[in-house]
Amino acid sequence: MAWPALIARIAAAYLTIGILAFVVWQLTHNEAWVVEFFRVPAALLMVFLALLEFWLSVAVIHHFSTDDLLRPGWTLISCSAGCQFLGMICSQVLGVRSRINPLEVVSGAEESLIPLLRSIGLLIGGTFRFALLAAGLHFALKAYKQSGLLGRLARTDWVVFGGFGFFIVRNVVDVVVAMRQGKTPDVWEVLGWPVDPLLLLLVLQAFLLLRSTQEMSNGRIGLCWKAFSLGVFLTALGNIGIWATNYGYLPWPWSALIWYLWLPAAAAFARAPAFQLEVIRNARTAAGPFLSELLKSSQP
Repeated sequence: MAWPALIARIAAAYLTIGILAFVVWQLTHNEAWVVEFFRVPAALLMVFLALLEFWLSVAVIHHFSTDDLLRPGWTLISCSAGCQFLGMICSQVLGVRSRINPLEVVSGAEESLIPLLRSIGLLIGGTFRFALLAAGLHFALKAYKQSGLLGRLARTDWVVFGGFGFFIVRNVVDVVVAMRQGKTPDVWEVLGWPVDPLLLLLVLQAFLLLRSTQEMSNGRIGLCWKAFSLGVFLTALGNIGIWATNYGYLPWPWSALIWYLWLPAAAAFARAPAFQLEVIRNARTAAGPFLSELLKSSQP
């Protein structure tokens, strides 16, 4: 089975289990069903998908020559995937009190070490990861521009982009107001501030990639960038959900549904390099018979 289909089936299976856990929680009023799902099986899935994304992205690099624009692009995307993997290890395993955290046996870890690792994981998997991903997607857009296939944003794209931009501005205003009222952000909060602007940039890039893929006749080639775009959109939506939860617009227990967005988002990011490898493999397979005939015809 091809990697894109396998990743989709695994993510769908986990989502089904997670939704069943949510239903059981509502029926039994025991939130441990959902909490345990995200602390163990969902956490392991996130780590696995991040590792898979990193492995597949590194594999893609070697298929592009050193003078190809997509080689540095995929190198940066691989570094982004590596940050995601390290971030998941720290934030979802070592930075959470759960049965799969080996630090649970360390005396006093839950008071200092575990929260510290979670903060480090969120920084690596947030600010660092998004910065590298945006840099990598810049090369993809540059390649589209060179080929004359760079798309233009539609009106609906501008509306969504503007709405998300307004959301970012609202967050900045909230932070400024809170600081004027005496709030002192810690270093981890400050280091996380670039996440929102980076997500705004990624949303813009995602729309451009979507419109650029529509300029190409072979839809299979564009599946990679469409998967990246889907991952970005789901991440941005999850970010809005977190804000809505923090400000009381999305009450408990429905706020828990936001957690489910991270699973298909991680699957989309992992499928992106898998699609790229699939296109490369299919292209080589199709070129094989042609090259054989070409060699035969050149023989005396």
